[in-house]
Amino acid sequence: MYNIAFCDDERISLDIVSEKVSGEFSRLKYPIKEHRYEKARSLQKDITDGKKFDAIFLDIAMPDFDGLNLGMWLSEKCSDTYIVYVSSRSELVYRTFRTRPFSFLRKNHLDRELSDIIGDLCKQLQQDSSDDYFEIQLDNNEMFKFHGSNIIYIELKGKNCKVVSTKGDFTTKCSLSSYVDKLENQGFIQIGKSYLVNYKYIFQIRSNEVVLDDGKILPLSRYKAKEVKEKFIELVGKD
Repeated sequence: MYNIAFCDDERISLDIVSEKVSGEFSRLKYPIKEHRYEKARSLQKDITDGKKFDAIFLDIAMPDFDGLNLGMWLSEKCSDTYIVYVSSRSELVYRTFRTRPFSFLRKNHLDRELSDIIGDLCKQLQQDSSDDYFEIQLDNNEMFKFHGSNIIYIELKGKNCKVVSTKGDFTTKCSLSSYVDKLENQGFIQIGKSYLVNYKYIFQIRSNEVVLDDGKILPLSRYKAKEVKEKFIELVGKD
């Protein structure tokens, strides 16, 4: 059972979106529990009080505290909750990127876009509940959920580790060796004493460095170069 929240200050729109989304989840045989909100502040309060949601369908343009404000707060406090922005104003989509939303759904294209978005969301939720989904403790003592596929690389920084992911960068109290234990069977390669890299984000391996898809360059230990290249070729061959 997945907890899905809907937030829209227009009651008619709130009812239409929640009913159509719930219907699509039902069609795909994914049970959900609906939570409807007409004010972003009310949703924020419930989350602050401990209520957790797997995904939130969030209207952008709302009075007082709008969807973008709530989205920014969610990206910091509940980054494991997926945000789907819902709006009739397509020009606002670019303003949502800072909050790293899962998707953007146009109200006037619900029937055309809903099926693909919910299908993708269901796949992600199912993936998140698999065995390679785990929790780590951040340096502020908060717990954060990670799925291996969301992590790009992990860097040892003194006594802590920096996790660079598709959801942002986080500092954790875990040792690099603890990540090696958790992720060695999920396609991660230790390229030196300070770096553990997800092979899916590797673009090129050179003699003394690893180039990621985004152009980021990480140092490659010359003692591990042969091993890293062989491991990378092995993992790519399994795809």
